Amino acid sequence: MPLMNTPLRVLMVEDSETDSRLVLRELQQGGYEPQSQRVETAAELTAALATHEWDVVLCDFRLPRFTALAALELIRASGLDLPFILVSGAVGEEQAVALMKAGAHDFVLKDGMARLAPAVTRELGDAEARRQRRQAVAELSRTNEKLQGILNSITDGLAVLDRNWCFTYFSEQAANILGIRPEQLLGGCLWELFPHTKGTKHFEEYHRAVETGQPVHFEDYYPEPFNLWLECHCYPSDESLSVYFRDITDRKQAEASLRKSENMLALAIDAGQLGIWNWDQFTRTLVWSERCNEMTGLPRDSDVSMEAALATIHPEDRAHVPAEATRALENQVDIEMEFRTLWPDGTVRWLQTRGRAIDDATGKLVRITGIIQDVTGRRESEDALRRFNNQLESLVEERTEVIKMTMRELQREFAERRRLEEEILDIGERAQAQIGQDLHDDLGQQLVGMSIIMGILSSRLKVESHPCAADAARLETFLSGVINTTRNLARSLYPVELERGGLNLSLQELANRTEMLGGVTCRLSADEEFKLDKAVEIHLYRIVQESISNALKHGKARNIAIDCTVRDGVSTLTVTDDGSGFVQPEDGKWSGIGLHLFQYRARLIGAQLTVVRGTNGGCQVRCSIGESKSSGKPSLQTESRTS
Repeated sequence: MPLMNTPLRVLMVEDSETDSRLVLRELQQGGYEPQSQRVETAAELTAALATHEWDVVLCDFRLPRFTALAALELIRASGLDLPFILVSGAVGEEQAVALMKAGAHDFVLKDGMARLAPAVTRELGDAEARRQRRQAVAELSRTNEKLQGILNSITDGLAVLDRNWCFTYFSEQAANILGIRPEQLLGGCLWELFPHTKGTKHFEEYHRAVETGQPVHFEDYYPEPFNLWLECHCYPSDESLSVYFRDITDRKQAEASLRKSENMLALAIDAGQLGIWNWDQFTRTLVWSERCNEMTGLPRDSDVSMEAALATIHPEDRAHVPAEATRALENQVDIEMEFRTLWPDGTVRWLQTRGRAIDDATGKLVRITGIIQDVTGRRESEDALRRFNNQLESLVEERTEVIKMTMRELQREFAERRRLEEEILDIGERAQAQIGQDLHDDLGQQLVGMSIIMGILSSRLKVESHPCAADAARLETFLSGVINTTRNLARSLYPVELERGGLNLSLQELANRTEMLGGVTCRLSADEEFKLDKAVEIHLYRIVQESISNALKHGKARNIAIDCTVRDGVSTLTVTDDGSGFVQPEDGKWSGIGLHLFQYRARLIGAQLTVVRGTNGGCQVRCSIGESKSSGKPSLQTESRTS
């Protein structure tokens, strides 16, 4: 408790005059005679700090234009070591703790003002203690400067703490290890500067050295902010504690990596059921693990010499194992071999060993280290697989011969079927040609004769003003239409132009006839070099013929284009219309016979056929013949129109 009427210079960061008077009255009741100034903004606080000296700062948590955290940061920025006590009724515990971590010294709730005077007394004492420590540090600085050169020559870092755990010395080497400058520590309390150290082994061992007066040596991980492994030697005296330390983080990490590798190796050895062996070239001794004994049929805990180990090898393999090992060493390659071992009870097991020679700096053999693994199961599986493969190869040879015979028979049947199909199609073409020729040469000529006779008869009846003259004229006109229909039918069945002028001429005649009979626009564009065998041209002609029929009948097209092009050795015939197109069936299967005929004709001539929706609607049929990047096999897109 302070003496009664102890002067106290109080700087209050408070927006309430009423609360300010309550705080001052509480301080008076606690034995102080406060002299105060109340500020509400950062500017007022800065001015008050610059113009007056203060013993303590009492701050409300939140002001209309200011906050306790901002006030604390402003005071800390000024460099003044003033006790900062939060006095508020609206601060939560988490917020208060956050302010304490930020540098506030204490907080008092306004509904618990009885703590205010004791808190002020305590913080004034702490501030005085800090001031005295700073004075002590200043007095010792001259002495430290004299010792600095000597101490900096020590490779370990050195930190000296007084009885209040404040740094009185911090060497340059220590600063390099921790990455912090000495001036940041000198005069400061270890536990305040590094609160994370509390509760660690450093905290315990430092106190043990001070309490027992005995030197202490330990290794421990130093937490934030350094995150280092340190090896420390602590030497206590009546007035201080000297701590020599070095960074052993790399060593600890290497040890951790080594332990991890050893654990992983042990796990791998255990999982792989491996035996470990080592031959020392200098002592001429063999050391191997208990699992090696188990795999060679020897007692688990028995010591084994090289002679005893060789004796466990099957007699038929006993000669080549040492020879193979010697050859590998001479060629400076790893030892790797498989051999049989014969157990005392007659059991035979297959083992695999791998070894590597280790030389010294001069290249002289020091030792050979290796592993042994029981591979009996694998060898038995390989033998069984080999027998099975032999049996399978015999069966495959037998089945292959049967398949070859079947394939030859199928090829003969396919060839015969193709011949018959081609013959049937050829017969159909010849039949159509014969019908077309008969229509043109026989029926057509007779109809022409009848038309001539009817014309003469119509003229006579007209001259004689016969009442049937009009009927005769109509009959003459009807016969002319029949003649034209017969001629068009004959040309459809038997394209005479194909025989006389080739595919381009016949397609032009087909386009003209389509325009005349269908009342649509039908355009032909053909390259001069678009010429193929007659057998191919007739199929292409039929494909175009069927495509035009589909466009007129099903698509109600108004424009049809026939394009014959030759590009890079590939002849392509394309028929495009602007009709309505067709919707794909739900089951994805097309039943139109015309589409199947398209595919069939394309296969016969080795062409690639695609039927797709046109760019601007309608339908596009494309047939390509010749070498190209495509497979050359007929293909069919799913969106098309056919009869």
